[in-house]
Amino acid sequence: MTKRRRILHADKIIQNVIYVFCLLMFLQLKGYYGLNNNSILLYSTESDIRLVNVQKLGRANAIIKDLKQGSAVDFIHHKSLICWSDQTAELIQCMRYNETHPGEKVKIVSEGLITPTGIAIDWYTDKIYWTDGETNRIEVISIEHKYRKVLFWSEVDLARAIAVVPKEGLLFWTDWGEVPKIERAGMNGDPSSRRVIVKDNIFWPNGITIDYDKNLIYWVDAKLHFVDVVDFNGENRRKVVNGGLEYPYALTIFNDKLYWTDWKTWQKTISRARLDGSEQSVVIHNSGVVDNIAIDPLARNIYWTDPIADTITVARLDGSARKVLIHEELYDPRAIALHPTAGWMFWSDWNEKKPKIERANLDGSERMLIISEKLTWPNGIALDTVNNKLYWGDGRTHKIEVSNMDGSDRREVHSSDILHIFGLTLLGDRLYWTDIQRRTLYRVNKNTGLERQTVVDQMANMMGVKAFKMGDPLGWNPCADDNGGCSHLCFNRPTDYVCSCPLGLELDNDRKTCIEPEAFLVYSRKNIIGHIGIEHANNDAILPIKELKEVSIFQGLIESAKKTDGSDRRSLYKQLDYISDLKMFGRRDGGGGNQCGVDNGGCSHLCLPLPTDYRCGCPAHYRLNRDNLTCSEPEEFLLFAQKNAIGRILVANGECADAFIPLTGLKNVKAIEYDPISKHLFWMEEDVHTIRRVPISYSSTSAISDASVVVASISRPFHMVLDVLGRTLYWTCIDADSINATSITNNSSVGVVLRGEGTMPRHLAFHQTKRYLVWNDVGLSAIMRSNVDGTARTWLAAAANATALALDQPSSTVYWAVNRQIYAVDLDSDNNKT
Repeated sequence: MTKRRRILHADKIIQNVIYVFCLLMFLQLKGYYGLNNNSILLYSTESDIRLVNVQKLGRANAIIKDLKQGSAVDFIHHKSLICWSDQTAELIQCMRYNETHPGEKVKIVSEGLITPTGIAIDWYTDKIYWTDGETNRIEVISIEHKYRKVLFWSEVDLARAIAVVPKEGLLFWTDWGEVPKIERAGMNGDPSSRRVIVKDNIFWPNGITIDYDKNLIYWVDAKLHFVDVVDFNGENRRKVVNGGLEYPYALTIFNDKLYWTDWKTWQKTISRARLDGSEQSVVIHNSGVVDNIAIDPLARNIYWTDPIADTITVARLDGSARKVLIHEELYDPRAIALHPTAGWMFWSDWNEKKPKIERANLDGSERMLIISEKLTWPNGIALDTVNNKLYWGDGRTHKIEVSNMDGSDRREVHSSDILHIFGLTLLGDRLYWTDIQRRTLYRVNKNTGLERQTVVDQMANMMGVKAFKMGDPLGWNPCADDNGGCSHLCFNRPTDYVCSCPLGLELDNDRKTCIEPEAFLVYSRKNIIGHIGIEHANNDAILPIKELKEVSIFQGLIESAKKTDGSDRRSLYKQLDYISDLKMFGRRDGGGGNQCGVDNGGCSHLCLPLPTDYRCGCPAHYRLNRDNLTCSEPEEFLLFAQKNAIGRILVANGECADAFIPLTGLKNVKAIEYDPISKHLFWMEEDVHTIRRVPISYSSTSAISDASVVVASISRPFHMVLDVLGRTLYWTCIDADSINATSITNNSSVGVVLRGEGTMPRHLAFHQTKRYLVWNDVGLSAIMRSNVDGTARTWLAAAANATALALDQPSSTVYWAVNRQIYAVDLDSDNNKT
């Protein structure tokens, strides 16, 4: 995993880090604030979207509230419709705004989203295209009817920004994964139209925008610090803005101006004080991006790495006394681990050219290089403090290695079938690590590298990991007793301990107490700013400000420049935090329309424009009929249930393998069934003790309010099966240990089929033509069969602890699973086999 992927997931690693995403765009709205053709700024904090007049800066008006983490935004001007994505809520929503008050929020996509990072709207046909950095998909949905289709799902790594050209039927997106690139494809998702148009001199492609008049694509690169432009074929590339950009993120265009945002200038802390050093206060404060943390439980200190500020910082556990310990020759700091009793800290650095693992004392002194060869992406670090061993995992070499704490006696521990190791921790004789590509937690013997086991499988967003044993002795160091007598920070070192102060305070002559100095000297030299104590010796410090050329103050801002050559650059708006998307709101017809703009092109569902034509498309898993206009539902598919979602899978049909059924509000789904006659989906919910059903249709988005209750007030429901011909639903109940029957014609109870006599039925299956009911019985430890009324009970096979049951109708074979094995028996005999 490279730094670009870490930054995308940084907020998922440390849940208590306030990672504010903001989004903005420009609006040309007549009449707002009583002025015509005002430039109106629409931007978002983590919790709301606001409007402010750019020409007359004043109080911002919040028009959309209760956001959790907005990340991208787009609009339809002629409908006054604003749409945005929310990564934490996993939603894409829209709202009308008539220049005076907002309308009602409408959920457009609420299922099957994890990290919606970019959205783009086809304003001719009212469709939203979006990227998802976690599912690795590019999808489209019609705003009105909610017809949804996955366009691209292979070779999509970390798709970020997305833009559409409806007139030409073209779709563009940036991908800042392991192979960064900009791609182009047809808006209909035709694989043959897809091609990479930029692949060289590109690293972290962020925002992308289109010049519809000249058929040009502009993008920003956060790592290489430029704004570049190419034509739609990826040719005639040239620099527009080069230099002076720290971390450009969002980009948009209006008339002959480019507008962009820059994140890294907002990572600074701006302070003020009187000339005598008194009345110091923080004016603007931001903690940056926390990548990894480590705690010294004896000194009660917390350490963290920041890959944006390129620092290692420490603070007390209550957040006070914050101090930067390491800031020089750090490039991409990642993992960090502490040895509190020995007085050491270790960290890894992801620098592309010089990856390394380093060690220093807990106060940042006596820094030394430990490992620098045969490293690529050193990730997790774990310490064996008993045996003084250092373990690390490499996400690129796919290895776990170990050495002494000075780097000597290096050897490989484990390298078998590791895709992308991220987090690493140690407990007893076991090493635990997360594989973010497999979403799995593994463990292995730390000494032999053998006895590998899967601890947790298929957990989304599995990143960092830390193992600990309650009651284990913490050891001792001088800082454990009354903080070593220090007023603020206490650091243990191999041979002694020292007290230290946060920036702005100095150690008094007792070397333990931090005081506010009456005077101090601040100086600049070449590319550094230094601080010298006057009254107290040994209080010199270098301020942790990198890459200085001249002393200045940075504020959050939006800049603009001419789109042709980058000239006439100026700051447009200041005092904003973390802007993640940028759009110009205004008419943007691009000089013409497309054929989908009239009567949806005659298509029953999706009309997808091409450069010179158009093509009708169908929602995911539906197929286009021979008339090339209408769609039919799939004839064969597999339904699956997760805890709070239901999905559908098609195999080997050229479509995206899986798609979610648009149901919301599900509560612990235990079982599902499907009626091919009425085309209804049935599901059993344990938490609400019901069985419900809903028609599966793409005429509208299904919701819980559309569902009807088939059976209510079930005490601990377990499983169900449908008799399609008899229109009867059979279901089991754990508390009653029974098989029950309900008519799906009128949702009335037919009665209890089986109960008592030591039976404990669980999973069910049904033979539609032979009219047999089959179940596994945990009371009898058997697979059983009976008639539909419960008579003629027959023992088929012994089966203790069966976890699943299925019946093949053509061969009349019953299958069940036990302990990772599948068994089978003929429904009409005792031919039991494995």
